[in-house]
Amino acid sequence: MRELDYIKAAPSGYRVGPRRRDDLKSGKSKLACDLVSSVQFRFLAAADAPYMLLAIPLRRTWSQAIKGTVLPVRAVGGKSAGLKGQRKKRAEKKNGLPDPRPDGHRRRLVPCPGVPSTGLAARPRCALDPDAASLAFERANRLPPESELAPAMSTYELPLRTRGRDVVDARGRRVKLASVNWYGASDELFASGGLDARHRDDIARLIRRLGFNSVRLPYSDELVTSNPIVRAADVAANPDLIGLSALEVFHATVRSLTGAGIAVIVNNHITRASWCDGFDLCDASWKNDHLGPLCPLRQTEEDWIRHWEAVVAPLADDPLVIGVDLRNEVRGLWGTMSWDSWAAAAERAGDRLLALNPDWLIIVGGTSSGNDLSGGRYATRSYESFVSTVRRHWGYLLEGDIAPVWVGEFGAPARPGVGDARYWRHLVRYLKVLDADFGYWALNPRKMSRDGSSVPETYGLVEEDWKTPVLDYRMKSMIELMRDVADSESEDEAGRGIGERK
Repeated sequence: MRELDYIKAAPSGYRVGPRRRDDLKSGKSKLACDLVSSVQFRFLAAADAPYMLLAIPLRRTWSQAIKGTVLPVRAVGGKSAGLKGQRKKRAEKKNGLPDPRPDGHRRRLVPCPGVPSTGLAARPRCALDPDAASLAFERANRLPPESELAPAMSTYELPLRTRGRDVVDARGRRVKLASVNWYGASDELFASGGLDARHRDDIARLIRRLGFNSVRLPYSDELVTSNPIVRAADVAANPDLIGLSALEVFHATVRSLTGAGIAVIVNNHITRASWCDGFDLCDASWKNDHLGPLCPLRQTEEDWIRHWEAVVAPLADDPLVIGVDLRNEVRGLWGTMSWDSWAAAAERAGDRLLALNPDWLIIVGGTSSGNDLSGGRYATRSYESFVSTVRRHWGYLLEGDIAPVWVGEFGAPARPGVGDARYWRHLVRYLKVLDADFGYWALNPRKMSRDGSSVPETYGLVEEDWKTPVLDYRMKSMIELMRDVADSESEDEAGRGIGERK
């Protein structure tokens, strides 16, 4: 794995505190985006306080979730699913949770209603039913309807700045970004998910009830270049949006969020409106004109900056629009993007956007990916081993009060496999010790397509009615992350001293 000095070619005038620039390093691995769970560095700076904030997306992905999860089945008789005998008892005593793994030795399928009890026809439908261990894991970690929430962003005095490892408000008070991603405007429907089912104001209030104080809201360049009239069916629960263009719907969604006291970070997610698959070269960079006729939607760097201006200029007077995330997962041709090229482009774009609002936080992602922290890799690793890896890549930035770190995209399925469960426990435990800022992927319960088809979003935090929260182990963990680490009683003493915040 080759090391890159991410800071060496950073935009001029940006700094990361008292330590040397070459103290900040990261590895570079394979192609990032939706098929590779990644850690990416994001550099954030305000005009008069040019410190860098490193945001670390840790989202697990469809392909990795499939590889890392054993398909659960309904078990009857004998031992419950999971480890056998003393191994199982030791694991449960150590972790304090039922082992989530299905039985890897013997399984018997219970006939599903309306399906033949023998033959292959029974297996696909029965295999969708959770086993006893998965249900026990879910019950043990379910939240009550009312939970402690993070302060709304409107309780702080804006604008925001950075100081050492923290984001602070105008009075110097620490602001902990407890964020969630709400996608859809970057996809082919050109509208944030759920507007067909619930009014956007209701969704904003739901996000606040869940405890989040900020939302990362992605858009595509095609939303700007095409700016189509959004289909009435896709905003059916928002009659005032029917007949409006995609940009108008996007701006209305932002206003609903900020009206609920939620801060918004606008994110340029992709060029062509689609779900990012990691293989489309035309979406691998902020520009693609060098690829010629290969790209049906071609854009230069100047086009990209103008698209940004079209999206955020109408929002410049909203103080709760706190930042702009310039581009999602820049990777170039097969992951070969030069940091020098991207840093220079980011500086040019940042200067143009700061001319619209000098208080915005400019967020710049690193090139390709830095680390793979997918759940499958941690199915058998200890917490200490996990911390050793994470600390080496970015944890020391918080421990040493060098720069803020925002874990910008991370998530887990509602019913985890063994790799998912262990990964989640390790990551959340370390984030609690560090009292780190975070952003969960994602709110949405489904990934929608223009042809009317959809795919379940197993990482979603709301049911398909867009009003019922999924109060499971993930929300339980995030509620704990929203509290100050000093007030959290859930951190066991074994974790103290391993990356503990000074």
